Amino acid sequence: MAERRPACALHVEQMRAQHTDIAERLTAVGQAHARWKADRLGAKADLVAALQLVDAALAAHLGDEEPFVADHAPALLTQVEWDEMRDHGIAGIPKNRLLIHLGYMLRAFEAEEERADFWWALPFAARALYRLFGERQLTRELTALYGADDETGRSDFG
Repeated sequence: MAERRPACALHVEQMRAQHTDIAERLTAVGQAHARWKADRLGAKADLVAALQLVDAALAAHLGDEEPFVADHAPALLTQVEWDEMRDHGIAGIPKNRLLIHLGYMLRAFEAEEERADFWWALPFAARALYRLFGERQLTRELTALYGADDETGRSDFG
């Protein structure tokens, strides 16, 4: 982006610095998690604190990066480059978690209309697989994490 639109260079550098910061914080989470696994009670506070630092860094970073990319990338990236980014992102997700990730993406939309637009833009096969398997997988994961069913991963848009 910085090469194609030099005026974006400062913002791109800021994003890269944030990526580095987040990577360092994730390393700290990994270390805190290892300590927690070894001594669950004594290291819980360290793990929670490390996760809170990642959460704060991600909130700030995504709040900056998403609008920036949404504003500038469509004019700078070709369809081939968009497809490569999509494929790269999907390749980083274990196959058995793809539908769960789709559910988390559905949950991320604040406006129901945006969620529905995203849903109906998905290929039919993805929608069918999510309805058949993904909703239940997500519900099981959310129940394990939070102890209660959470319906916001549902796909009932029509």
